[in-house]
Amino acid sequence: MSPRMTDEYSEFRRRQIVTAAWECFADKGYHETTIRDIAGKLRLSTGIVYCYFKGKADILKAVQECGRAGTAEMLAGIAREKTARGAVQKFIRAAALQTPAELRNRNARSAIGLWAEAMKKPGYRRIYAKQYEQAERTLSRIISEGVQRGELQGEVDPGAFAAFLMALISGMQVQSVLNDIRDPGRYCEDITAFVLGQAWR
Repeated sequence: MSPRMTDEYSEFRRRQIVTAAWECFADKGYHETTIRDIAGKLRLSTGIVYCYFKGKADILKAVQECGRAGTAEMLAGIAREKTARGAVQKFIRAAALQTPAELRNRNARSAIGLWAEAMKKPGYRRIYAKQYEQAERTLSRIISEGVQRGELQGEVDPGAFAAFLMALISGMQVQSVLNDIRDPGRYCEDITAFVLGQAWR
């Protein structure tokens, strides 16, 4: 096997482990998850997992970095929207309305669990801070451009609106996990309609 193929396979295996870990963290919680759980999900030995990661803390960092990369990709797509309204609508739907419902709920459970870890571990918290700053900066720029084009009411503060959207998404994730929302899709659409109806001309 050529070195290129070896590198590709190694990256593929590493991503498999990170994905399996994310699923375990969402389903069982970070502290309750063991390396054996992660390996078992992929039908691997724990030794193979240790070939790629030093331990569970190292895997957690990789999960968070993967999340930051996914957020960057999502924001790049949002930034290509032609209007601020379209970008905000796409942001809310992409961040809070993944389908199927089980994936959406798993995302929310995982996020809440990882927030708790980030509060206790400064290194992980810095990853989240970068992710938040990146998202808030992108949203603020998009909203500012919308204000300049006359899409939004002139008194809208782009930075405050961006921070509001970030807080809204976090709140929706908490609600989806802690409350028995009968129709999460409708719940998200109603909130999106409300947001899009308040600030636009």
